[in-house]
Amino acid sequence: MENQRNNSTHALDILEPGQIENITCGPSSSASLHLDKQSQSKNEQPTSIVSVRSKRTFELKNQGSSHSNVKYDKMCVIGLGLMGASLALAVKEAEVVGKLSGYDIKPAHCDAAVKLDVVKTVSSDIKKSINGADIIILATPVSTFSKIIEVISANIKPGATIIDLGSTKKTAVDTITPHIPKGVHYVPCHPITGSDKSGPVAGTASLFSGKKCVITPTSSTNKAAMNKVIALWESVGSIIEMRTSEEHDRIYAGISHLPQILASVLSFITCAETASNCAGQGYRDMTRLANSSPEMWEDILVENSQEINGAIMGFIHQLITVSEDIENLDRDRISSFLKQAKKNRAFLDQ
Repeated sequence: MENQRNNSTHALDILEPGQIENITCGPSSSASLHLDKQSQSKNEQPTSIVSVRSKRTFELKNQGSSHSNVKYDKMCVIGLGLMGASLALAVKEAEVVGKLSGYDIKPAHCDAAVKLDVVKTVSSDIKKSINGADIIILATPVSTFSKIIEVISANIKPGATIIDLGSTKKTAVDTITPHIPKGVHYVPCHPITGSDKSGPVAGTASLFSGKKCVITPTSSTNKAAMNKVIALWESVGSIIEMRTSEEHDRIYAGISHLPQILASVLSFITCAETASNCAGQGYRDMTRLANSSPEMWEDILVENSQEINGAIMGFIHQLITVSEDIENLDRDRISSFLKQAKKNRAFLDQ
């Protein structure tokens, strides 16, 4: 696996609350889009983004592409769906984990994970599955984290690290942190990747290659444990980004959760027979996300409801503006809107 960072030393910014400010979007900006509804008038496009600052920096010494310093003796993956299975396959390919065990509440997932050689062993007892594990992966819905940690906490190996792959970070952090035993480390993570397919059969070792992984450390996150987790993600090809959990949830409400809702709404309001008979590639592209796991997305929409509703209201505001321009046959405003949208989209490919 190609190492994403070849410098011998690099710095990772750890963000803290209150270190976020709005700045004007420009060609040189590298932060994420953030709609400021209060300042946006009908004639303005959403052109502010989130800029971040940091007081603290953690150093990670990288030992080269072999990632020999990453090695975990045993990893246990709790949740053998797409994300959990893919991470198991990826770390196996990167040779950074000795033993791989797994647990899933669905027997079919357990059977498939063993048959496909995703993990070596599975157990119907979640407590037994984590025995001796020095890193535990929570790859289940965020709403299950509290119960899982409560059940396994007494059986976690001292010095072990827990990471979650939850798509909403504030709820994950608030849920998991109070239940972490003394001497056990917790590093919140969110790999920015996925698929409209699900289950271990959809797992692929390449899922994380070249994709961002957002880490949202807390004030109690252990530096050494976090740096080792960062090296683990880099060993499977991920590119690390550091955020606060609050900032993460606000940003991804707009650029991940809202697109899922829009795809689902479009699919929901369209006659399935009409779409099947008449739809071209554009409709299929726009609604691809609607094929994602309903159980997973129900969890995300509930857990990040406040930020998602803010994103929805911003979208509705802009949609009404466009609707009025179309009704008024205002070619200038319609053209300006389409050109700005095209420009924003082109920026993604730079």
